[in-house]
Amino acid sequence: MDALGEPSEQHALADALGEGWAADFFDSGSEALEVASRGPMGAVLQSPGSSRHMVVTSPRGDGTFQVLDPWDGTGYIVDAAWIERYVAAGTFRE
Repeated sequence: MDALGEPSEQHALADALGEGWAADFFDSGSEALEVASRGPMGAVLQSPGSSRHMVVTSPRGDGTFQVLDPWDGTGYIVDAAWIERYVAAGTFRE
């Protein structure tokens, strides 16, 4: 966060991480879930009526995801429906 500034966005994070990382907006919740299921991702959250916010998601292998929020240091577990509903874009390994 110090290097990229706050708020950051998915393309700046991909550039900072370097080769092998990509960033994009998702066309659907199912696309967000497919990418999130591959491995750790910088996920851009967008809920109705609020600004975008980036967290880190990691699949747990049981259909759930660990979410870590670097802004406030919190962590929580979510299901696939949460990813499909709130993840609008991401930074992920190609």
